[in-house]
Amino acid sequence: MKGLLLKDWYMILKYCRAFLVILVIFMGVSAVSESALFFALYPMILVTMVPVTLMSYEEKSGWNIYCDTMPNTRRKVVNSKYILLLLFLGACLLLMGLSQLMRMAYTNAINFEAFWSMMGLLAAVGLISPCLMMPVIFRFGTEKGRLFYYFLVGSLAALFVIVAKLAPEISLTGVLPTWILGAILAGAAVLFILSWGLSIRFYVKREF
Repeated sequence: MKGLLLKDWYMILKYCRAFLVILVIFMGVSAVSESALFFALYPMILVTMVPVTLMSYEEKSGWNIYCDTMPNTRRKVVNSKYILLLLFLGACLLLMGLSQLMRMAYTNAINFEAFWSMMGLLAAVGLISPCLMMPVIFRFGTEKGRLFYYFLVGSLAALFVIVAKLAPEISLTGVLPTWILGAILAGAAVLFILSWGLSIRFYVKREF
């Protein structure tokens, strides 16, 4: 498992540096934008492209076939991608949280209840977005699953833009009741775990 994560880290340094630039741009815009909804939520979905990008390079190089000859099981391969996804979602959540704190401090409108509500929503979005996408990728591969992935990301991005246009007063500064926020996070966590297990089942039975 450690070797798989280290391999992914080396690949990220070579192929995924652009994601960091995009994340920093969105972080800065969300800190100064009057409507931070889209610019705060979209990066949480964007980071899910990192494991998908790595899997695409692995399939093109034939790594999947080579990996089957090594002691690493397919279960460990899936686990490494989900762990990597959680690490990137956590880092993105931290950065977006810092940007919103900067925004609150700049506008002299610090509200920790609203801040934690916003963090909970961002975490839920980050967990839910891969739930449908990752099992499809592990079942059909990145080439066939790419269309579904782009459709998912495009649909969510369009939804954020539509909501921001039709209801500009909606922002991440509102406060959700604790029980609602807890239910959303619990549901997202359950879906993520189910997605993880389904991906393992698909990938173990997949034929190359």
